[in-house]
Amino acid sequence: MTALRRTRGHDGGVRRGLGLGTRGPEWAVDAYTVVMAGLLIASGALADRFGRRRVFRCGPAVFGVASVACAVAPSLGFLVAARASRAAAPARKPA
Repeated sequence: MTALRRTRGHDGGVRRGLGLGTRGPEWAVDAYTVVMAGLLIASGALADRFGRRRVFRCGPAVFGVASVACAVAPSLGFLVAARASRAAAPARKPA
């Protein structure tokens, strides 16, 4: 329910700004969720191989750049790609 409330709050602004219907913002939300879930195991393996601190330090940089890309997204495709790359950062957080 919390996820529904969070997406509904920002949904109107995104839809109006990009001229989307009701289904467009769902792609942006789903892209984040699917990519983060898919990378959790892989980022754990990277942390074991290269060290947790090194992998973790990449997270905030990736998240910051991807957040700026989300903010300036001119189209739905760009927004979905930026959200997917933004999801790669929290997946790198240490256990």
